[in-house]
Amino acid sequence: MRFDRSSIPEVGRLLAMLTAARPRGRFAEIGTGCGVGAAWIASALGPEAVFVTVENDEECAAAAGRLFEELPNLRVLHGDWHVLLPPKGPSTSCSSTGATGRAETSPLRANTRWSSSLRAAWSSSTT
Repeated sequence: MRFDRSSIPEVGRLLAMLTAARPRGRFAEIGTGCGVGAAWIASALGPEAVFVTVENDEECAAAAGRLFEELPNLRVLHGDWHVLLPPKGPSTSCSSTGATGRAETSPLRANTRWSSSLRAAWSSSTT
C-alpha cells in the first residue's frame, strides 16, 4: 500500500499538543490515510477522550483500524465523512491534514453540506 500525503512531523506535533490540551475532548479526523496524523492525536489522547477518524479508501481504513485496534477510545470508520461524522459530533477539534486541495475531496474548502451537518449534529446533541 502506498500513501504519500501523510502529516509532516511539525503538523503531527501540533496535533498532539492541541489534543493534549483537551484531555476529555472529542476529536475527529477527516481522511485517516494510513494513520500518521491519527497516531499523533492518539499519542496525546487523555483516557476519557474520544477520537473518531474517517477514511474513504477501504484498504487504508482497514490498515489504520488494525493499527489502532487496541485503543478503546479511538474508532476508525470507512466511508463518507459527510455521513459518518455528524452523528458522532460535536467534536472539540476536527482535523484534515492530508487533504489534496481538490474541491470534491478537501473538507477545508467551503462546504455548506458539511456546515449544515455539523450544525445539526451540534443542535441535536446539546438539546
